[in-house]
Amino acid sequence: MRTEALPTVPAAATSSRVVSIDLLRGLIMIVMALDHVRDYFSPFPWDPTDLSKASAALFLTRWITHYCAPIFVFLAGTSAYLYKRNSGCSMRHLQGFLVTRGLWLVLLEITLISFFWQFGYHGMILQTLWSLGWSMVALAVLLYLPTWAMLAIAFAMIFGHNLLDGIHPKDFGAYALGWDAEPGNAVLLFETGDLDGALAALDRALQGMSWFHLQRRGNLLVNAACIAARGGRSAQASIYLNEIDAQPERWRQPATQALIAETKAALGEPGDPNGNRLLLLARQLWTSAGVEYHAARIRLQLAGALLRSGDVSGAKVEITAAERSASQLGSRRLEEEAATLRHGFSHESQPSGDGSMQELTL
Repeated sequence: MRTEALPTVPAAATSSRVVSIDLLRGLIMIVMALDHVRDYFSPFPWDPTDLSKASAALFLTRWITHYCAPIFVFLAGTSAYLYKRNSGCSMRHLQGFLVTRGLWLVLLEITLISFFWQFGYHGMILQTLWSLGWSMVALAVLLYLPTWAMLAIAFAMIFGHNLLDGIHPKDFGAYALGWDAEPGNAVLLFETGDLDGALAALDRALQGMSWFHLQRRGNLLVNAACIAARGGRSAQASIYLNEIDAQPERWRQPATQALIAETKAALGEPGDPNGNRLLLLARQLWTSAGVEYHAARIRLQLAGALLRSGDVSGAKVEITAAERSASQLGSRRLEEEAATLRHGFSHESQPSGDGSMQELTL
């Protein structure tokens, strides 16, 4: 009987993947998805980090996501090391891999991811993939350094980043809000009393037709509208708002929506209850955007409006919260404004309905 040898089956290649890293990456993706689902589909209208309204469970769904981006970045560096160790590739090949992979992430961020964040494309939203992509490009350059130098840079970034907390944007004058003067210059001009100069500066910036100016047009328009409204130029503020209202789908960013709400509140009549609702909306939007300074600033505006309407308890809540934010931010300006509001009525009294005196205290 003739027999044929069975074909030899090669031994299964041993996987070079580290299971624990894959598990950690998968876990972080699940946590990130949890946060995004809550953000888009939860019926809860408040900021989940506002413990005066959110439950502990809802707060934790937002708090836990603060680990996501750092772990993604850490795993990117870890994976680059393991890729070289397991593949035995040359340094030049690894650098090319990092650059191309990083640039692909940047491209995804400014196209597909920005589109999905806005359910349309109305400007770039640069977040995690943007920073991760450029970090991979930077790592490709840093590979020329010896290991000890890369470790020194890593430890300096991780443990030294808070050393810059004492440097505040206002220390840079007109360029406080970034490398372009507007709207930072206009805001400073308005704060120093030059309303005409502030609006003229923004109008000049709005005349720009470059890609850079068009990307920032919404930010310029909404700042111009807010400054004009706060300066008593209602007609001019309405012109800016009309352009914004003509394309509402372009201005969905929380910070832009917050400034729109501020503008509409400033355009309302004194004592209009809708003005307080708009300020409340602006405060929630600033909190959602993670801009605690502006959230505290609006709290103080809202406190003043509540005081004028006789809602002392509501004003107390807003002032106390603003003082807590001012302390955490180290903002002397906010602390002084809160102290002024508190001092204005903390020792006053008003007659009650039975003719006695009721002290208004915080």
